[in-house]
Amino acid sequence: MTLMLTAEHDPITPAWNAETVLNSIPDESLVTFKQIANAGHFSFLSPFPESMRNPKFLPSTDPEGFEREKFHVQLPKEILAYLNEKLNLN
Repeated sequence: MTLMLTAEHDPITPAWNAETVLNSIPDESLVTFKQIANAGHFSFLSPFPESMRNPKFLPSTDPEGFEREKFHVQLPKEILAYLNEKLNLN
């Protein structure tokens, strides 16, 4: 079982990378794939303190309108729900 999350706006790891992974897995039913709307490559990193947020420091940047803090509150909940479902822990 695999949970694969990608960012909608990711020029560093473009969508074809996910397609390569999906196409190489014999049983696609073992993969849960989700593209995170409006996320960028660095959006999966934990939020940076305000003092480190700078457009010149790319890991601290996100596409316009993406709310990294809210995403990182929701992300562990989604991962836990996925694991509970797949491991039948409900």
